[in-house]
Amino acid sequence: MVIDAAGLTALDMQDALNNLAAGGGEAIEVNGRRVVTGVPVIDVSDGVSVDGVVLPPPWRISVIGDTVRLADVADLMTQQLLADRRVRSATYELRPEVVIRSVVSEKPFVYASCVVIAHDVGLVHDLIKSRLLRCRTQRDLIKWRCCS
Repeated sequence: MVIDAAGLTALDMQDALNNLAAGGGEAIEVNGRRVVTGVPVIDVSDGVSVDGVVLPPPWRISVIGDTVRLADVADLMTQQLLADRRVRSATYELRPEVVIRSVVSEKPFVYASCVVIAHDVGLVHDLIKSRLLRCRTQRDLIKWRCCS
């Protein structure tokens, strides 16, 4: 599917991606960038950003999935898009073979700091010694306070 439109927003992009996923899309790529569930799609000054990368129009969306279901979804989406004055063109094409080579980049895990609220300072120290409470680095040391 190719959508050429100036003025479409992140909401429009998210709507298209949700429709394709609900219509049987198993793998989705937009302008060469892999899109998976949970990837942020936001409006930025230059247009729409997907996973932190600005994607200028036209948007070329490649989808792998059930061809019959995706054709129905793409047809409805194309009709709706063409009714929008902001859209210059919206087309889709069914292919017997679609290759998506883009992958999701690995992101580092983000760990929160541990916060332990205990009535007994000794209990916190015992938990640390028994390794029931762990921290990854010195920076992630357990913060604790005693309740009276």
